[in-house]
Amino acid sequence: MTNTCKHCAATFPAARAELGYTTCLPCGDSAAKQVRAGWCVAQEYTKGNYQLITNLEALKQANPRRTT
Repeated sequence: MTNTCKHCAATFPAARAELGYTTCLPCGDSAAKQVRAGWCVAQEYTKGNYQLITNLEALKQANPRRTT
């Protein structure tokens, strides 16, 4: 059985398909980079821990002094 990428129709190794991937490595890497572009790590409160913030509104509330 050949495994074809759902984005570019290139074939990729069976071992990758066994891990549950449906894309070739370049297409999977590209999709992961697009998802990671929306991540931000910041302190949600003044002396709080650093947290992964994916919601823009939560990031705006983390520093209410800035208006932009």
